[in-house]
Amino acid sequence: MPQTEDRKRFLETFSKVWAVSEEEVELRLRTIAPDMKPPIIGFWRSSEGGIQAVTINWYIYGAIVGPESFKPQWEPWYQRKLTDGVYLWHGYK
Repeated sequence: MPQTEDRKRFLETFSKVWAVSEEEVELRLRTIAPDMKPPIIGFWRSSEGGIQAVTINWYIYGAIVGPESFKPQWEPWYQRKLTDGVYLWHGYK
């Protein structure tokens, strides 16, 4: 991740709070933060052919924009409604 002054301060602060090196903080954050690679965008079609939902996916987490009735084929471990039509998901079976 590009180093900025704010990011450097962030790493220093968490390094002190967690009592670990800044390198360790960077490794820990990569396991919980979005992947540095661009997300994969998916368009899910209904049986009638119209777009039912749009997904924004990283490795094992992402967001779904669509109706509450949309059921992801990958069956996430966790799904949370942020607002009408926007849902976060994590993991899959």
